[in-house]
Amino acid sequence: YALIQLRSQPTHRARIIAANNILNALFMIASSVLAGALLGAGFSIPQIFLFTGIANALVAFYIFMLVPEYLLRFVAWVLSHCVYRFKVQGEQHIPIEGAAILACNHVSFVDAVLLMAASPRPIIFLMDHR
Repeated sequence: YALIQLRSQPTHRARIIAANNILNALFMIASSVLAGALLGAGFSIPQIFLFTGIANALVAFYIFMLVPEYLLRFVAWVLSHCVYRFKVQGEQHIPIEGAAILACNHVSFVDAVLLMAASPRPIIFLMDHR
């Protein structure tokens, strides 16, 4: 919902959220019908959970292939919070929309990954190859 609210036009936001709610309800009905059909076909509850997990992984893989930015940001976020355990201070100074320049002092080669993980919005990097 946060991504929908962030990326949708304010004039169409309510309609988009309503459409998302309708799609969620339709997918819940379809998944319950599918679960019932699988139970009727002799599948056990753990097998249904396995089937659901595999289907979820396939859909996630498809979405990450369509929009790889989210996969990269997720991996950067996991690495930054598990390996480096850094804390963001002053994130309210990063504007939600519009142009902004983020300049880092390049203490290490990981600065770009940490910036990508710390920013609430996508970042386009410009770097000197030397």
